[in-house]
Amino acid sequence: MYRMFAALPVDPDTGPGLKALQKGLSGASWRPERNFHITLRFFGDLTHELARDLDDLLGEIRAPEMELRLEGGRLVRQARAKRRLGAGARNR
Repeated sequence: MYRMFAALPVDPDTGPGLKALQKGLSGASWRPERNFHITLRFFGDLTHELARDLDDLLGEIRAPEMELRLEGGRLVRQARAKRRLGAGARNR
């Protein structure tokens, strides 16, 4: 099984600013800048075949460049007692 989601990378110029915000939560396990992304859709656990098909389909998507603005922040509770910090994104 593969845990799949579609995401956009965070612009390299934005990463350092987000990294600077990673403080003030005791017990937090922070991620490196290379893992920063904007999740578009979470697909869950997929078989190898479905994951491969999804990867092929997502690889065909072409879209014009866009500029997003990050706003707000929130703690996102997930299954398996994991939590993530998230921010909203809005088209400029």
